[in-house]
Amino acid sequence: MEIKGADHIGINVGNMDKALHFYRDLLKLPVLQEKIDNGDSDICYLQLGENSRIELFDYHGSSEKKTIAESDLGYRHLAIGVDDVDEWAAYLKENGVPVRYGPESLPHLGARVCLIEDPDGTEIEICAKL
Repeated sequence: MEIKGADHIGINVGNMDKALHFYRDLLKLPVLQEKIDNGDSDICYLQLGENSRIELFDYHGSSEKKTIAESDLGYRHLAIGVDDVDEWAAYLKENGVPVRYGPESLPHLGARVCLIEDPDGTEIEICAKL
């Protein structure tokens, strides 16, 4: 028995078109399958690196936004490795993506990071090793 790695991360979105603009157009993630009818929701898969995917769920406006504090239990953020944190942060900021933190070097963690938000406020970290 062995764990092969992360297959996908599922993210509920308020509007699939806005989410696709962010994940497909701005983050440049390739779409694998777009708008699969899942009954009460639509699903879209995007490639995230070589062996992982993002699975977007759109419940057609019925998802409720919840305020989550940084120290709350559970999911914290998705971290995406990039080639140049500063270049990505500038590009995303120019395109209206909210930046929560950074870019900042964190030598004690061996990384340069920047925290951004998707259209629904989901926190995403873009990072690179120092």
